[in-house]
Amino acid sequence: MKINFIQLFTLFFLLVTSRLAQAQQSYALKPYAITLPRVTTPQQTNPATVPQNAGNLVYNTTEQKVAVNNGSQWEYLATAGDVGSQFANFTVFNYTSENAQQLWTIPAGVTRFLVEAWGGGGGGVKYLGSSNVGDCRGGASGGYAQKLYAVQPNGPASVSVVVGRGGSGTTVTGNPGSAQGGGASQVYYPFTNNYLFAGAGNNFAGNGGITFVPSDGFRPLTMPGMEASVCIPLSYVQKDASNYIITVKMSDGGTAYGVPPGRGGIGNTVMLQNNSTASGNLVFIGWGYLGENGLQDGSFPGGGGGCGYYGGGNGAPGMVIIRW
Repeated sequence: MKINFIQLFTLFFLLVTSRLAQAQQSYALKPYAITLPRVTTPQQTNPATVPQNAGNLVYNTTEQKVAVNNGSQWEYLATAGDVGSQFANFTVFNYTSENAQQLWTIPAGVTRFLVEAWGGGGGGVKYLGSSNVGDCRGGASGGYAQKLYAVQPNGPASVSVVVGRGGSGTTVTGNPGSAQGGGASQVYYPFTNNYLFAGAGNNFAGNGGITFVPSDGFRPLTMPGMEASVCIPLSYVQKDASNYIITVKMSDGGTAYGVPPGRGGIGNTVMLQNNSTASGNLVFIGWGYLGENGLQDGSFPGGGGGCGYYGGGNGAPGMVIIRW
């Protein structure tokens, strides 16, 4: 049977369009963009559809991730949001004492591991001033850092971890500015001058600092700590001809990255009254004056303590999680 040119062209066209349909590959590239073959999971693992060779890249439409073949299987490239889900195991390091080093021994066969670190939050101050314009700041939260490490050939067998403390809030008898800042959390691997650093929260306005010394090509995700909220008068009313009442919300502590807000470090709410018999001075009265609602410590991990009239809440300590 003879095949003419039209039949041959039709056969070639059907073959090409069939392959394109299987790979779902876009033929239009925008400037500075690369379009990968788009395949489902069954297509990705089918040698008839996708060559199973090391180094091949595809976009898996089922998983909505980029996959790379390592020669024996497909691995999915992680994003900042799902990188932790690739690891089945984890261990948590909590604060024990100031600058105490804790060790994690790298299990046999592990080629990479993920580190998350939160610095300790700062303590809240107590109210300073005699009116609603006085200063009452909570503590700032500690910073956050995340990094994916490659295990170094012939490198150290363990990772050194230091977890930052939470800063103490101002005590009842302490100076308003004596609240303590938090401590930084640090992870050292593979040597002492290459470390991940989640900064400490300040004891009043200011962010938790973040610094990092990269050397292995894996870039970290870093987030600064959150500042404390400002001290805001919520209402101002005239009680009678001689007395005015102001309700003041003291400053909340900062909330660390990844922790839902409002779970700790809440500043006191107090009332001030201007009494003409007291030479016009504003004095605290009512709910919150004697700390009836308690001092609020920072949310764990790394949150800043809230501000109160008689004292400040403590900052929460930091934390380090290693996943592998």
